[in-house]
Amino acid sequence: MGDISPNVRLDMTGTVDVTANRGRQLLQAGRVFVKTKGDINNELDVYTDIDGKGIAPDLMGVIVDNQDDNKAIGFVQHAFEATHDTVEADLEPCKEVLKRLHEAGWLHMDPNKKNFNFINGRWYTYDFEGSMRVNDERAYRDTLGAESDEERMYGDLAKQKGFFTTGQGGLKKA
Repeated sequence: MGDISPNVRLDMTGTVDVTANRGRQLLQAGRVFVKTKGDINNELDVYTDIDGKGIAPDLMGVIVDNQDDNKAIGFVQHAFEATHDTVEADLEPCKEVLKRLHEAGWLHMDPNKKNFNFINGRWYTYDFEGSMRVNDERAYRDTLGAESDEERMYGDLAKQKGFFTTGQGGLKKA
């Protein structure tokens, strides 16, 4: 694996060890998922709004750069193993997860099968890098001409159905 920074070390077993400037250990956990690429701040906004709602695996912590105004540069979650690959028959329970995300004020924007997993008896979604707020007028405007929150939520659900049934989430304006 490798080190993310001098204070964040990952070993080959997936254990993360985070220490403070003076060497004090802040977090050590096995079997974790560490994300340090993409639009971290957007993902953290989504995770803040959905915390405790059973939509996504909980965050363990945020990795910040204390040399750059404590800017978020990553986050840590418990690693998980899906019990099976997501298939077309899983569309309905995954649709319910997506609806809960909408109720929390967010569109996924990439609701493909790989972004849903069955973990410990529950369905979850994740990978919110491209997510947009339900009231963001840019969402699904180019593909569906969506003008209302309801049309944008429909766009997310239709895109999900396309990914689950045909493997493609392409949408076309009617």
